[in-house]
Amino acid sequence: MSKTIFRKNLQKKFRIALLTGGPSLERGISLNSARSVLDHLGSENIEIVPIYFDQKKRAYKISRAELYSNNPSDFDFKLAQKFSPLSEKSLVKLLKSVDIVMPAMHGSFGEDGQIQSFLEKKEISFIGSGSNACKIAFDKYKANQTLNEKGFFTLPSSLLKIYSKDNKKIVEDFFRNNKITRAIVKPATSGSSIGVFSVNSAPEALEKVNFIFSKRMDTRAILEPFAEGKEFTVIILQNKLGLPVALIPSEIELAYHEGKIFDFRKKYLPTNQVKYHCPA
Repeated sequence: MSKTIFRKNLQKKFRIALLTGGPSLERGISLNSARSVLDHLGSENIEIVPIYFDQKKRAYKISRAELYSNNPSDFDFKLAQKFSPLSEKSLVKLLKSVDIVMPAMHGSFGEDGQIQSFLEKKEISFIGSGSNACKIAFDKYKANQTLNEKGFFTLPSSLLKIYSKDNKKIVEDFFRNNKITRAIVKPATSGSSIGVFSVNSAPEALEKVNFIFSKRMDTRAILEPFAEGKEFTVIILQNKLGLPVALIPSEIELAYHEGKIFDFRKKYLPTNQVKYHCPA
């Protein structure tokens, strides 16, 4: 390689398309994630190209300044007023012009395999798990079944459906058969602990299940025993040989009495009720 070409390669910025927004209730968290990526990766040698998806999954190329200046409602309103969404052809052309794509969308469309499937079909390189893994992992009930089939320990769980007439019986049987006095109710496909509740009786569990359905957080809900003990989070990456590598575990310390759990507020809002220990 000549010195001239080598200098040009050094001067060329590594370009990352950063996908944020999306149709789910977690759009605000997605924006925070995207801003964090900008804060930590943006540099003289790395160019971040933000792309925002609105609630109808329409894509807009936005500036760094716009990413920092708006909340989800502002984005959807202002973009619709001032800009036109990218066509699929224009979006694909833009995504293929960068070195790699980084999905930072939370919830449906971003974590359930939809955007990953789109990128795979268009043969666009991206960071993160493939569409099939995302689809299985995003569905908590299906993920639980898959892990159990692979020989990993999982808690017992029951699936409740929005139009089922058997939900009351399923909940009552679950409490009785598992001999529990505390359980967790949550949407089957959601993240950021939105719609996750700690309950102490079958009637309370059924009430929270109906609340999830009434707010259309999901059309399915999961009931499982409350797991007592220490809580940890571990990030798993894949190395160049295709093998899983676990990063250093972190312990999440908080008091679980009086129905308290590691919920949305404790995850994302300032609080003195949670402490993190790394290494655990």
